[in-house]
Amino acid sequence: PRSGRPLKFSERIRRWIMTSIRQYRFTYISEIQAACPETISRSTIRRYIKDAGLDSRISRKKPFLTAAQRKTRLYWCTKYTKGWTQGEWDRVVWTDECSFEVGKNAGRLRCWRKPDEAFNPDCLRPTFKSGRSSLMVWGCIIKGRKSPLVFLEKPEGATRNSVTAQRYIDEVLRPVLIPFWTEMCEERGWAEVVEDNCRIHTAKISKAFRAQWGLESMLWPAASPDLNPIENVWALLKLKVAQLNPRPRSVPELKIALTRIWDELDPSTFDPYIDSMAKRVMLCVANKGGHTKY
Repeated sequence: PRSGRPLKFSERIRRWIMTSIRQYRFTYISEIQAACPETISRSTIRRYIKDAGLDSRISRKKPFLTAAQRKTRLYWCTKYTKGWTQGEWDRVVWTDECSFEVGKNAGRLRCWRKPDEAFNPDCLRPTFKSGRSSLMVWGCIIKGRKSPLVFLEKPEGATRNSVTAQRYIDEVLRPVLIPFWTEMCEERGWAEVVEDNCRIHTAKISKAFRAQWGLESMLWPAASPDLNPIENVWALLKLKVAQLNPRPRSVPELKIALTRIWDELDPSTFDPYIDSMAKRVMLCVANKGGHTKY
């Protein structure tokens, strides 16, 4: 005979609980308790989940990927795993825009998963494009260097901050990116430029303006912030803003804070992000175009 206290609930109930968890990783224990065919305590449910090796962990935010986007990411990463050295990654100018909201404190959603399931599709919290922003900034980095921070502010009298392709040319390309890229080309022999597929980057007038200067951006896979090291820089910047005491309470205060933090950041701080590019593309290929830990 089996030693020890007999199980209070059958193996069927244990399987039902685990099936419920795996069908929807974001379910609450109270919801499982309410739907359970038998009366069961929350502590028993929690113990069953723990015994299965699952814990309540913060759900990672990642852009939603379609099958076509995964295929494009796989193709792009496969291309750059062949023949590209770290020296070539060091000659890439990584650009991007980022929005900062005054006083924003994004909530974190928990899910039930094992330590190695962080990037399983059913454990991710998908993010989607949104036009909501308080202060839009643009910046770029290259190994060992950074550009000035550009604020794409809402025009006076406008109801929303609409950054057009013409504004992108007038406020970013002409005064900042073209001079920065030209300087890097002279310093390093040549430099590639990465821009995402935002409309202001792909507009005909933006392409025509870049062509006048001989600048042709690298083709970029959609929904791939994990492949752009500057996204890690934005995360660092947002962390430093969140750590301010007191925090900025208005857009002008936020602008002052961002300028000071950006100016104080040593460009060498970003080097590890760029040094990880070979690992990023290899991991994306291993995940068949899926998300990476970056």
